[in-house]
Amino acid sequence: MSTILVVDNDRGVRVALRSLLERAHHHVIEASGGDEALQKAASDHPDLMLLDLEMPGTDGWDVLKALGHRAGMPIIVITAHQEQQDMVLGLRAGADDYITKPFRNAELLARIDARLRRPHADLEADSPEGHADDFTTREREVIRLMAQGATNADIAARLQLSTATVKFHITNIMRKLGVTNRTAAARAATQRGLVG
Repeated sequence: MSTILVVDNDRGVRVALRSLLERAHHHVIEASGGDEALQKAASDHPDLMLLDLEMPGTDGWDVLKALGHRAGMPIIVITAHQEQQDMVLGLRAGADDYITKPFRNAELLARIDARLRRPHADLEADSPEGHADDFTTREREVIRLMAQGATNADIAARLQLSTATVKFHITNIMRKLGVTNRTAAARAATQRGLVG
């Protein structure tokens, strides 16, 4: 059983997430703000943190700055903000994944399970997987656009490719990076200097 720290100032969100996670056999601890999250991260040593960005006082951005890449646990940001710049900033600040509200419960649980299966350090820049030399010029172009939040259709239009070809490139990119979703690919590519 994994311990998950749920950080959100909205009690209703915390209760809903607790119910979902406990049904999936996770132990849940809660924090209603950033200061409490930092305290519980230090004292309770959770296996994973679900973190809202927008909270009064010490917010999720402050928590990411304080913990970031040194957290020793995966951090999945859960937020209503859908701007690609927020996603990129969150990933660069140390989040391991990013999901926007509203989300499907099955997707959130799948992302949690994927992060818990992989050690947190597996996406560090010194990983043997995913060096710049491992990628074709076209794959590097796709990575750059993907990290900017472009959809498959956007990438296809900008690079004058079919969407099937874009999907093929993304599948190869994720395999080479050792990740299972686009958000993790963007983070890994950023950490490895593949995205400027």
